[in-house]
Amino acid sequence: MSIPPRSPHLETICQQAIAGYTLKTGDSPVDTAKFERLLLSMIAASEKFLGKAVSARIFSAGMRSVVISVVGEHAERGSGAPATVVVKHFRRKDSATNSGGFGYLREKHGLSSLNSLVKSSYSQLLGWDDDARFLILEYVLGTHLSEFLSVSSLSENGNAGQDASAHIAEGLDLWSNFWATQLNSTRQQTVQETFQRSLVTADARARYPGRMTSPQLAFKGLEKFVADSGHSANNAYHRELEAQLSSIIFPDPAHSVLSSADFSPQNMLVSQSQRGTEVRGIDAEGTAIHHWALPVAEILLGFPSHPESRFEKLSTTASWHDACNTFYQQVYRGATYQTAADDPCVQAAVMTIRCTLIEQTGMLSPFNRVL
Repeated sequence: MSIPPRSPHLETICQQAIAGYTLKTGDSPVDTAKFERLLLSMIAASEKFLGKAVSARIFSAGMRSVVISVVGEHAERGSGAPATVVVKHFRRKDSATNSGGFGYLREKHGLSSLNSLVKSSYSQLLGWDDDARFLILEYVLGTHLSEFLSVSSLSENGNAGQDASAHIAEGLDLWSNFWATQLNSTRQQTVQETFQRSLVTADARARYPGRMTSPQLAFKGLEKFVADSGHSANNAYHRELEAQLSSIIFPDPAHSVLSSADFSPQNMLVSQSQRGTEVRGIDAEGTAIHHWALPVAEILLGFPSHPESRFEKLSTTASWHDACNTFYQQVYRGATYQTAADDPCVQAAVMTIRCTLIEQTGMLSPFNRVL
């Protein structure tokens, strides 16, 4: 990663951004010389798109990535340059050559693929630097003049009263329509093939190019689940569940869809504009080809893959069940089961999510409601 020439202007912006950031759990320190050099490079990279930078804000400084926004000089806005961009740096040094897990290559090639499925459904990729592992992204909030709301906020406010119920219904409807449009895109097969070719070109060693990230997590979690259930490893019960997981992680082409594989309402932004209500996704680090049943299982269980935004209590209500079943019918037009919970594919997806969380969290009961 090249270090930009010394610039008192950029150094001031950098120091102000560091001073304004509050560390979160799991963050790396931001008050080191190494981080300051990184931040300077990220701000300098943004100026290729913004013109002169005037301010920066650190969104996150996690172990996997650093995300900032940079605002450009007001005079540049009239020239067609964006007012604000997001710059994302991936810490792993092999991020630009290893597509196995969440990260740089998945997001770089995923954003163009997802926006090819449905135009402008995700933030646009403006530029990249493979050596520095930087992605320059459209700042979604900066492209609209209206208020943005997180879909998760709509749902979290819905814990009592008629108004709250309306918010829940609106949030679920927005979530369902967004994902149904993505998964039902007529370009699915073509875009899947393009996405896989892009990853193979970038990562010739990829064992399962474009498939779900870190697939072994679920199988490791299954071993713990089976042992806790009192069954011996590799018996008939274990093999049956293993086959269920395999059907979801390595689905047949007829059941395969491409998505960001991040179904959390927290990563979907809602805007009100003259064109009406719009929903856009903002995270594509885990873009993958997966089974259509995964998002159905996620909404059925109240998005358990994202503990910080879980809606487990709401997911037991009749209105949530109705929304889930409607989404199931939207996504799987050939459904022969009355409810999503009755479909063996959805049941297998639930088990896949459960086993993945067992391995990630160490909890044998990562969520209380199990089919």
